[in-house]
Amino acid sequence: MVTMKDIAKAAGVSSATVSRAMKGSGYIGKDMKTKILSIADSLGYVVDANAQSMRTGTTNTIGVIVCDIRNSFFSMVLMEMIQELKESGYTVVLGYSNEDGATELSNLKMMLASRVAGIIFTPVSNENESYIHSLHGNGIPILQLYRRAYEELNSIVVDDERGAYLATSHLIQNGHTDILMLGVDSDISPNRTNGYMTAMNEAHIPIKKNLMLKFQPNEDIKIEVRNVIERCRPTAIVAGTNTFGLDVFAVCHQLGLHVPNDISLVVFDDVPWVQSFDITAIAQPVGGITVTAIHTLINWIKRAGMENAEVVSMKIEPKLISRCSVKNIRKIT
Repeated sequence: MVTMKDIAKAAGVSSATVSRAMKGSGYIGKDMKTKILSIADSLGYVVDANAQSMRTGTTNTIGVIVCDIRNSFFSMVLMEMIQELKESGYTVVLGYSNEDGATELSNLKMMLASRVAGIIFTPVSNENESYIHSLHGNGIPILQLYRRAYEELNSIVVDDERGAYLATSHLIQNGHTDILMLGVDSDISPNRTNGYMTAMNEAHIPIKKNLMLKFQPNEDIKIEVRNVIERCRPTAIVAGTNTFGLDVFAVCHQLGLHVPNDISLVVFDDVPWVQSFDITAIAQPVGGITVTAIHTLINWIKRAGMENAEVVSMKIEPKLISRCSVKNIRKIT
């Protein structure tokens, strides 16, 4: 393996000069720095991250734990996050919890062993509270993204209750009253069902409990959705996640139902497939949230050691993007 001594010998300078060039700190002429970096590159020099972490007690690495890799929304978030971290000078250690608390805990322990500078994750529950408390108490900056399970940690979430309100109100404005709400069954996720009920109450439309269903985030819901469509005949559906929306699309295809001629649909998360099928969506500003999340975490990392830092809890407003998946049935009644 090429060392700084090898670079120093090739450049005809001291190891200390090479070190200053690599770190970008201390006095060194621009031409000399360029020469040293060029030699390092030609020799195939790679920074020894392990040695660096032993000296500093940390790394220039951020741990990111994705809760559901099969969900295209989180894949989109991850791509944005990796790019933004790269531009900010950080590398990424990835973990996947698959909506399982035990797997999440294993990932958190792996992040600690990797000496990450900070962690961004979407919690699956609050069952790992004792370990999270330990990490937080040891000064490791942790940011919750899209869900808030731990009061002591910074968090950035989207106002999904507001999103469900916007989706339901849009359907009501287009004449729909029998609206099926497919929500997320989680104590820590923003409650989409509350937004649905608020919109229905404001419009003085009776709420039918058999049209309010909740599922686990990664649950296959096709059988239950098919049953309720056949039994209750809703004219419209609000899918609380894009994966739920995919299952709805599959069921409609099985039943020979056309969106929007036979049934209207609004889907959470403006992911590529939703755009491709011209589906009305509740959109989250993924790029803006990602930048905010990373800058929040990096600022906290740079303030390491500061006690009594105020906990940051942000709630981002979603927006409705109207496309062609909602039929206005007022015109024909």
